[in-house]
Amino acid sequence: MKVGVEKLLERVHSSSGSLITANSRRLRTLRNDADALAQCRSDVEKDIKKYGHVSIETKAMCVDNYADTAEVQMSVCGACGIRDPFDAYGRTAKEPEASRHEVNLADIATDHWLEVGKDAYARLKACPDIQMLRPDSTGGYESLRIPRTDLHSLVEIGARTYHVVPEALLGGQKVRLCKRCSRGWNTNLKAKRTVSSVGATTDEFEDMYAINAPAFSIARGADFGRLSALRSKGIQVDCSTLERLLLAEARCHHIVYKVVAYGEETDRKRLHGHSIVCPHKAVDIDHNGFGKAALEAAYASVRILFVGPNGMRSKLEQAALLIDDLRLRPDVIFNLLSINHVLHNGPPVPDIDEIVQLIKEHSLALHIEHNASSMIDTAVEKATTPSDVAHVRSHAAQYSNDFDDPEAHKVAEGQALPPSLVPIGLFELEPQQMDALLKGIEALVIEGAGGNADDNPRVDPAIPEATTRDIILQREDRICSDYNDAPDVLYKAWGPLMPLRRGFVKGKSIPDGKWRQVFLYFDNRFAHDHTLLFHAANMLMRHAVNRAVSAKVMTRPEAFEKFKEILHDGDFLDKLDAARNDPKGPAAREVVSRVIGFINLSGSSVPWGSRERAGEMAKLIADHRYAGPSSMFISVAPDDVHNATAIRMGTPYTGEGTFPALVPPEFLAALRGQKPSERTASAADGSITYAMDETSLQLFAAKNPVACAITFNHLIANVNTNLLGLSNERLKDTLFAERDSGFQS
Repeated sequence: MKVGVEKLLERVHSSSGSLITANSRRLRTLRNDADALAQCRSDVEKDIKKYGHVSIETKAMCVDNYADTAEVQMSVCGACGIRDPFDAYGRTAKEPEASRHEVNLADIATDHWLEVGKDAYARLKACPDIQMLRPDSTGGYESLRIPRTDLHSLVEIGARTYHVVPEALLGGQKVRLCKRCSRGWNTNLKAKRTVSSVGATTDEFEDMYAINAPAFSIARGADFGRLSALRSKGIQVDCSTLERLLLAEARCHHIVYKVVAYGEETDRKRLHGHSIVCPHKAVDIDHNGFGKAALEAAYASVRILFVGPNGMRSKLEQAALLIDDLRLRPDVIFNLLSINHVLHNGPPVPDIDEIVQLIKEHSLALHIEHNASSMIDTAVEKATTPSDVAHVRSHAAQYSNDFDDPEAHKVAEGQALPPSLVPIGLFELEPQQMDALLKGIEALVIEGAGGNADDNPRVDPAIPEATTRDIILQREDRICSDYNDAPDVLYKAWGPLMPLRRGFVKGKSIPDGKWRQVFLYFDNRFAHDHTLLFHAANMLMRHAVNRAVSAKVMTRPEAFEKFKEILHDGDFLDKLDAARNDPKGPAAREVVSRVIGFINLSGSSVPWGSRERAGEMAKLIADHRYAGPSSMFISVAPDDVHNATAIRMGTPYTGEGTFPALVPPEFLAALRGQKPSERTASAADGSITYAMDETSLQLFAAKNPVACAITFNHLIANVNTNLLGLSNERLKDTLFAERDSGFQS
């Protein structure tokens, strides 16, 4: 029996990393015993040869694989529009130029799901055009008639029309598919379409799509709408935050724009600051179209703060007037109102002269004059400056001078440039104190008819006592308005990004995979909207809490039953009431002690919280016991500001023959330039094509957090997989002695 146990223990340790350091850990304990120390050193040398030897061929292969992976071949899925550097789009290491997921549109069967429904498309083409405006050379506006088809993501090739992103076309009639859209691909799969709703007040053209198409594909109805066709005709589609707030039918956040000037900063033409987004519960608005009330409501969601010494107010105001997010352009407002009126039965569109006059009467300058706040003390601003040990970000170049900024030379003395604003999301993340724990318990145990404590009113006193004392635990459904109502909220609050009000499944919560498609959409319309980024992050944090509770219920039903027994104890609700009134009293301690085990387990899987950080320590201790103490510390500091992939991901994809799909040598030369004159690549006419100076790169990184994040993840995964051999796909629990030598991809 003893032999069996020893053999079992030997195999347990042999399947972990503990044997690698078993002898090396003895070295420092044998300093006073020369013979034992010599023997131990001999054992360590054998361990190094056995476990730590990497051949020169393996090293070369690792570096070669790393270099190949770092050169991202940028592709866009023609069916759903996602541009994901982690997706090979059917390419393999042996055939990097070929793609198993490349589809020739001419080869698919008639009435395939990738083809547009003919009857619905005929009705769409017969719809009246939409009147829109574009700026002309005289400072006025030119009227255009835009076909409804220009707003849809589709391509006409010969006599057939396809649900395809036009920018994703390869060679005029081919597209690549992502992993999700290529699953079960069949060129002969016929489309299953819904019946058209004849006689409805609004034709939604549902029979144009296929219910058997991939879930996130345009052919399934997930069409965010096409903006490039409008842009090609000179129509401005880059809606500012203030313009969106003005036309929103629901608001989900307040924004504080802070412009700062102190010290040497006061002499610069480009000031710096922050745009601070404060998400909150979605609030519907009685929208009666454009007018004075809409303007005042939009300004009410925006606060402007100036931080600087006395005498700097005028310069700070001048910089604030140039913030892109605070623009109000009459033609943009007119066009968005026209789309809403024609496509979604919105209010009538006022005349352009009326819009111009109202903007003059309620201008940004007047709002700043009467409502902007000032702060003279800059001590807090200096104290909260983030660290940047590697000097990669340099705080969005806020300390660089005008010499490094090519735009500064184009502005006359005494004039300002648009300030460099770093976006910040301000979320409520309370510390795990007693009152916070009680609030968490209260959120789990809701008195009344279900829902989330943040999104439902308190119990009506008129309801009988027997009803109000029922206990309902949060589960996966009917939690809060950002579940089933999430798509409707997004359409109302960010309508300009989705002119068709399509892309999400109505009445359903938005899965994580869908958010990935949204923020990796090829034209970066969603990734460049920081308010949407922070709204989605706040929503995912809330969902993580509820998923943690549901996971416990699903994986351990006995724990859920025990939890219900505790909650249905006769005096539990009374003690919970007493605990809410006195968070530091004995009732609070008793309530927490009875459910603290469940709360701890739930909170450890909620991202960015103190419970997650506490749970990580338990994981580290478990890893230490399983694999032995760490023998090395690997540190990687990726530079996302000067990374070519990050710059390419932050640039909208426009086609296979242009940047960022192609990387011209002029771009790389400018990125690698050592002198200011070498950091720009000019076209034949002298205009700057690639501005790779430090100021431009820092501003670009600040405006593209998604591109920086996805590039960071891609680089770290590349290091782990190809340089270190730590890919999760190759995790094994076999004995070291039985594993193949060398690193294999």
